[in-house]
Amino acid sequence: MAGYTGDREKGFKRTSWEYSGEGSGGIWSTLDDLILWEKNFENSVIGSTGLMRRLSTPASLSAGAISPYCLGMMVGSHRGVAWEGHGGGMDGFYNDQVRFPDKRLSVIVLTNNTVINPYLGKLDVANVFLDEDPTVEPAPEVDKASAETVEPWLGFYQDTTTGVGFEVADKAGFAVLDMFGSAVELEIESPSSLVAGRGLGQMRVELGTAEPLPRVTIQLRPNPQIALTRAPEPTGDHEEFVGSFRNDELRAIHTFALDGEQLTVTRDGPLGSRGPTPLTQKGPGSYTGSYSGEEAALYTEEEVQYWFARNSGGQATEVVASMDRGEGVRFRRVE
Repeated sequence: MAGYTGDREKGFKRTSWEYSGEGSGGIWSTLDDLILWEKNFENSVIGSTGLMRRLSTPASLSAGAISPYCLGMMVGSHRGVAWEGHGGGMDGFYNDQVRFPDKRLSVIVLTNNTVINPYLGKLDVANVFLDEDPTVEPAPEVDKASAETVEPWLGFYQDTTTGVGFEVADKAGFAVLDMFGSAVELEIESPSSLVAGRGLGQMRVELGTAEPLPRVTIQLRPNPQIALTRAPEPTGDHEEFVGSFRNDELRAIHTFALDGEQLTVTRDGPLGSRGPTPLTQKGPGSYTGSYSGEEAALYTEEEVQYWFARNSGGQATEVVASMDRGEGVRFRRVE
C-alpha cells in the first residue's frame, strides 16, 4: 500500500507502508469491514455486549476526574450529542471514525495523504446529518484567527518539563499551532482564547500578557493546561551543547557535534546508528530536527525536539527529547 506525505507547496513523496508489528500501526482493515465493526456496537457478533460497552466507558483518574480515554476509544460531545470513536495515522495514512450512538450515526474517513484532515472531515460529514435533526444544537460559528490578530504572540514556546515545543505561527495569513511539524489552524473562541477542532476544544490557546515576553496557556485535552513564556531569540551559540548524552533505559546515546556553525545529532542504540541530522535552533537551548528516509523509525519524516537542561552551575547536563510517539525522554551527559 502507498500513502503520500508532504503538501501542495512542497510537493508529495510516496511512502510504502509494510509495517507488520502489533499495536499502533499493526491493524489493517477495509471500509467494508469497518462498517461491520460499527454495526457490532449495536448488535454484537464479535465480543459480548458487556465487552463492547467497556470499550466506550471512560476511565476514572486517581484524583476523581473522568478521562475522555476509554479502552481504545475516546468519548466526548459535539453540538450536545455524545460521540465515541478514535483516529490515528502513520506515514501517509491518516484515518478517523466517530459514532453518535443516540443518533445511530457513524462516520468513517480514510485517507492516504497528509493534506486531508480526517478529524475535521468526519465532523463536516456528521454535521450534514445533524443539521437535519431539530433536537441538535446549531453548529458553532467560528472564525479563523488571522496572524495579524495574534502577531504579538507569534513565536516558539517550550515546556521545560517535557521538552515539548509549540509554535504559534503565521501560515498564509492565518494563525496556526505547530507541534512536531504538524500545523493546525486556530479559530477564535473569544478575544483571548483560540481553539483548534471546530469548537470541540481539543486544543486551546489562551493568550496572556504580551510584555516583556509573550505568555500563553496551551491545553491539549485531556492533559492539564501548561503556562508558557515565548522563548528568547536564538543566540547562535551551540558550543556548550556539544557532547554525548545517554538514556540507560533505552540503551541509546545521542551525540551532538558541530558541522561548521550547524549543530547536528547522531543517534546510537539497539537499532543501529542514524545521523548526523542537522538541527535548527528555536531558542537558547531549544532545537528541532527532521528525520527522513532511513533515519526515521516509523514515518517517512519525523520531527524531534530537544531542550537542554542546565544544573545549578549553568552547565548543560541533560537533554530532553520529544517526538510524536514519545515525550520528555531524558538523556544525561556522559562526556
